[in-house]
Amino acid sequence: MVSPLRYSLVCAALLTLNAAGATPLNSLYAKSRVTRTMAGQKPIQEMAETWIKNGKMRMKMGTLVRIVDGRNQFLFKTDDPQRRLQVTPLPPDLKNVSTALLLNRMIGAPPQWKRKKIGSEKVLNYPTTLYQVETPGGAAKLKLWITTQPGGSIPLKQAMSDASGSLSSEVISLQINPMLSDSLFTAPAGYKKIALPGKPSSGSKPSVPKSGKK
Repeated sequence: MVSPLRYSLVCAALLTLNAAGATPLNSLYAKSRVTRTMAGQKPIQEMAETWIKNGKMRMKMGTLVRIVDGRNQFLFKTDDPQRRLQVTPLPPDLKNVSTALLLNRMIGAPPQWKRKKIGSEKVLNYPTTLYQVETPGGAAKLKLWITTQPGGSIPLKQAMSDASGSLSSEVISLQINPMLSDSLFTAPAGYKKIALPGKPSSGSKPSVPKSGKK
């Protein structure tokens, strides 16, 4: 089982946004400050970036990059000497969707998690509504600061904690409808596709790197 905190690290920590407002939202660029604290360890702070255009997305934190191109998801590290590329098909509800719908599906808290309004604050000079999110079994505590300006509902800040540690993310720069190159949302050239453990790819038999090798 993946803990809610680890789920958030993959999705929410890289600035997952939920935009479903009246203002047309075709593209977006955001930069956020992410702080991770694992139990018994010192906090680690990183910068995360997110680019979104026409229902496609690129997220980067450190050397880890994730691309959603409307059909597949690509995951790779820019400093991987073996230039490995993990490829997985997108679930039906994420294939060829609009920007607003993509953002709605990629929110860090799954829709079945209940939200409760507990206050309001300003983040990045935008008014936000603060929500407490109820996670399954109460295993984790999650708060979301969501603004309805600009371009729809956007979580500008979030904080999660469970028994393994804590994770927080805060947007420090946000651009709505910037000009973005299509090349941001294509798989990098020269990388070798690999299959996820237990999920061999069709048409080829790539080997999954053994543990201990980078």
